[in-house]
Amino acid sequence: GGKLPIQDIKILYLDEEEIPEGYELIEKNANDSLPANLNYGMGGGRKIFLAVKRIQPKIKQSEYYHSVTVITDVCIINASKKELPPIGFHVIPRSTNRGNWTGSRMML
Repeated sequence: GGKLPIQDIKILYLDEEEIPEGYELIEKNANDSLPANLNYGMGGGRKIFLAVKRIQPKIKQSEYYHSVTVITDVCIINASKKELPPIGFHVIPRSTNRGNWTGSRMML
């Protein structure tokens, strides 16, 4: 609670790139017991994390719907099986299991 709405989500390959300015890395799972690496436990797989950008606190709440697009829901699709996102969803064009050649290409 108390966090500002999310404006953007990025899938980051941490062994290749830096966290973009203005984004915060989701480092742990919901109960802080494991790394939030989307490839966790996959031997030889890349370190893949989500980073989020929240709306700026300077924006008045009454202006959220007029000047800023916020994320209200997310879903996972299996691109290997040619699944498509529901209407109104946008695909982040990066696989969540890069470097794991035996798995499906899962997209957010």
